[in-house]
Amino acid sequence: MAAQDRLARMYAVGQGVPKDEAAAAYWFAKAAAQGHAGAALALGNAYAQGIGVPRDDAKASHWYEQAADAGDAQAQAALGQYYAAGQGVPHDDAKAQSYFAAAAAQGDAQAEYRLGENYAQGRGVTQDQRLAAQWLAKAAAQNLAAAQNALGDAYAAGPAWPAARPRRSIGGGAPPRRATRRRRPAWARPI
Repeated sequence: MAAQDRLARMYAVGQGVPKDEAAAAYWFAKAAAQGHAGAALALGNAYAQGIGVPRDDAKASHWYEQAADAGDAQAQAALGQYYAAGQGVPHDDAKAQSYFAAAAAQGDAQAEYRLGENYAQGRGVTQDQRLAAQWLAKAAAQNLAAAQNALGDAYAAGPAWPAARPRRSIGGGAPPRRATRRRRPAWARPI
């Protein structure tokens, strides 16, 4: 199965063989069917993006789930997003939260950000500003711009956060709001 995964990766980039996305997907499927988590993740990505196979969210979620069950953090984060959006699977905030938590426990920045957003908005969990800020700070420390922006919003809004923030959809939505910078009074400025 490792050889099949390697061959698929060679086809995917054209290393030693002509680049052939369909052949890459074929060999990823062979390896994934035998339980190779990396191949299952790659096949999930192929179905999610329509690379070498027709775009199919249900098949993408199936392969993400196989990789997630094997402990792959990227697959767990992707599957969490699928459950949060109801994309290829029924919408389920609690399941999304559990997949985000599993991926975040492995240090996945995107999952840490989603956990923070979920705690801020109370999606799939009880709303908790302290936990939201902790998860957003972890993601922001990994230079995830969306988390840095959300954390900045939290600090700017103070106790009113997250009620002062507009809700954003999982797949995009409104552009990030910029926090307004307040000038310090003259007595509080450094000398």
